[in-house]
Amino acid sequence: MRGALLGMLTCAIVMPTLEAEADSVWHFPTAVSANAFVTRWHQNFATRISQETGGKLRIVLHPGGSLFKGSDILRTVRTGQVAIGAAPLGMHSAEEPLFGLTHIPFLVTTHEQAALLNDLMKPYLDVALAKRNLKLLYTAVWTPQGLFSAKSLQKPEDLLGMRIRTYDAMTSRFAQLVGAIPTKTEFSEVSLAFSTGVVEGSFASGATGVSQKLWDYIDYYYRANVTYPVTYVVVNLNAWNNVDTTTQSTVLRIASNTERSAWAEMASIENSDYSTMQAQAMELPTITPELASYFNEIGEQIALEWQQAGGEGVGRIIEQLR
Repeated sequence: MRGALLGMLTCAIVMPTLEAEADSVWHFPTAVSANAFVTRWHQNFATRISQETGGKLRIVLHPGGSLFKGSDILRTVRTGQVAIGAAPLGMHSAEEPLFGLTHIPFLVTTHEQAALLNDLMKPYLDVALAKRNLKLLYTAVWTPQGLFSAKSLQKPEDLLGMRIRTYDAMTSRFAQLVGAIPTKTEFSEVSLAFSTGVVEGSFASGATGVSQKLWDYIDYYYRANVTYPVTYVVVNLNAWNNVDTTTQSTVLRIASNTERSAWAEMASIENSDYSTMQAQAMELPTITPELASYFNEIGEQIALEWQQAGGEGVGRIIEQLR
């Protein structure tokens, strides 16, 4: 009896301590490798939060899909399994068409257009995410996506039957329309997929080529500015509301600074990635005029389909952008 009573008293003492600790620690999964430049900004954000809150709130980053796969991160934040995560919203565009806008091929083709799209989407994202018990903290843009390929691509026919890595509804649709074979692969497994011949091509940024050393497996990276993918760092609203207003203000200030810095660095990272890949003997040709025209036609078709399916909000953003 005394033992049971002692156990109950111990639990009563320990449990509040654990809960208090859990309130001060946010685990932050991302599917992207630790050495990618976007992940470095996530780490910088996490470090500054700890420093500027005096350790009142700590954020522990888990890169490279070590905690959850990229396709699972939005769900785990939404359900409160973790408090915060870097969510690739485009993977969930079937659930919410708004999430897929940054993945429409050739909708934006310059840094300035990508920044405008980011600004236009935010008011709509705030509403869509709140419905899912989520809050957007900041965005980080990747360098523009090109096409990694195991073979030379000169004309539309070269894509027929090609196994192209896909990761959302948009990339799958693009692969279908060009006559390729959509092949779903996690971000962290791109190099493995190329090395084993599971895929022959992948739309991805130069940062992916560098972080996963794709020059060890393939020879070509076509610079096409297909999309400017954006990573969205979201927080569970319950976890957010459990933080005092002073800490919230600190988090929002650091988040805003992180977003500005990450977007500003993107152009220099793009050039650096290209130089690194060329130094490793990877060829970086521009796509042929014939392929460029073909890709633009496909992009226009997908944009029209998405505008029709996405409703008033998606249509308004596309019209404002254009």
